[in-house]
Amino acid sequence: NKLVPGIFEPVVDYLTECLLKYKYTQNDETYIQVNKDGRGPGHKSFLWVHCSSELLDCNPIIIFCYEATRGTDHLRKFFREFLGYITCDAYVSYQVLEDEKNGLITVTGCLMHCRRYFAQAFFVNDVSGLSDEQLLELPETKALMLIRNIYHEENLLKGLNSVDRIIMRKKIVEPKVDQFFEYVHSLETSDQIFSDRMKKAITYAVNQEEHLRRFVTDGNISIDNGHALSEAFTYPKAFTLSA
Repeated sequence: NKLVPGIFEPVVDYLTECLLKYKYTQNDETYIQVNKDGRGPGHKSFLWVHCSSELLDCNPIIIFCYEATRGTDHLRKFFREFLGYITCDAYVSYQVLEDEKNGLITVTGCLMHCRRYFAQAFFVNDVSGLSDEQLLELPETKALMLIRNIYHEENLLKGLNSVDRIIMRKKIVEPKVDQFFEYVHSLETSDQIFSDRMKKAITYAVNQEEHLRRFVTDGNISIDNGHALSEAFTYPKAFTLSA
């Protein structure tokens, strides 16, 4: 408990400095139950993960930070000297930080989270008796299919450099993004009755539209935060834990 932090603290500081110079990061946080931290057993603390964008041509860096809370103060401290892009979910603290930095930090959204809300809305329906044609006519299905079209085109660009990727995004991906949000806005103004889950999905997409569109403006911004959600926790090359 004393020797390891003493040895690795300089490593954590150095990798953090390198990560913040990359300008493009992906971030997430999850709770962990802590039994001994001065607050009594069973309290929730949080593990934040900050990693380099999966689209960068650089050595990957993954940093885990333990915090007792999910408050914005961690982000203020970690990104205090950062100028660049933060890809994340819709957790309000990221957008608070963006507002406080007044243009020095840009938050970009996660289409994976947006898709998840529509998928949850789909499974609320009793579809056991529906034909394939009827399934395709469900607004939940139509929204999911439009998101699938975005991912289909975006996945074709994985092997491109950032310059070529942004050119192709503008040409073939952005029109698909436009189609999705046009449909979402038509649902928003519709008189159709939706489930609570579907209302939540529509509201999420509308409220996050500005952030969800930002990946089409820069070839180094990922379409979603899946890298931080999954690969960052299993990446074999490099990660550090700080407290």
